[in-house]
Amino acid sequence: MDFIEKGDVVSFVGCNEYQIRWGNNNDPNPILEEGKTYVVESTIIKSMHTKVKLIGYDGWFNSVCFIKS
Repeated sequence: MDFIEKGDVVSFVGCNEYQIRWGNNNDPNPILEEGKTYVVESTIIKSMHTKVKLIGYDGWFNSVCFIKS
């Protein structure tokens, strides 16, 4: 398993309601485009999930909604 870290380039693969609610994440669907790449500004590693912040975007998103490019 590849862990997402600061500076990584990631592709948005979509995010369902459960993934958004898990850990009280922000909804990336209205602001990100599936298949497009983004650069990770920072991460927060929790016991059961990781939150991702992207350069140029407000909010924290569930890391499972992204894959490393």
